[in-house]
Amino acid sequence: MLDNNQQSSTVSQMSDLFGEPPLIRGEDKARYWRLHAAVEHEIKPKTIFDKILVRELTDKLWQQQRCKQSAASLVDGAYIEALASLLGPFIAPTFSMGEEDATAMARDYYSGDAKAKRLEEIETRLAVNQISQEQIRAKAMQICGSGISMFNRMETNCEASLRMLRKENTRRDVVENANAPGSDELIGEAAE
Repeated sequence: MLDNNQQSSTVSQMSDLFGEPPLIRGEDKARYWRLHAAVEHEIKPKTIFDKILVRELTDKLWQQQRCKQSAASLVDGAYIEALASLLGPFIAPTFSMGEEDATAMARDYYSGDAKAKRLEEIETRLAVNQISQEQIRAKAMQICGSGISMFNRMETNCEASLRMLRKENTRRDVVENANAPGSDELIGEAAE
């Protein structure tokens, strides 16, 4: 891998040529550049086109991971709604402080602020009504179905782009090696 001075120089050069990396608020810039350094170490760029390839691969890998993490976060954010939906049929529709009891229970269960007695009461209700953690997760995924599908399509698009970039890199390596001395054997092997 690169030492800190080399990595800093690479980061500066890449930012100058291509602008800042395409990060969203809250994403770790240092982590992005570590991924970039790992891709660069693997590709060993010699030309500007190799450096462009490194940046493109890094961006696509980053975006692919973002899609995976976003889909998981989307589901995670729907747990309260999912649990409230599953509890609803078992709780008489009364309201406390303007909030339906099923929603209040779900919020208390996932907030982390509920007292032990309240959590025990909710867990007992879940057990009595045979509501499992898997059912809650499945309901949350159902609620977020269109969002999950969108992130999956985006991830698939990234994967297709990555395949194309890798294929182009392999093609360029074959052409580069074909121009090297003793390359007739390599060309024959690549054609097979």
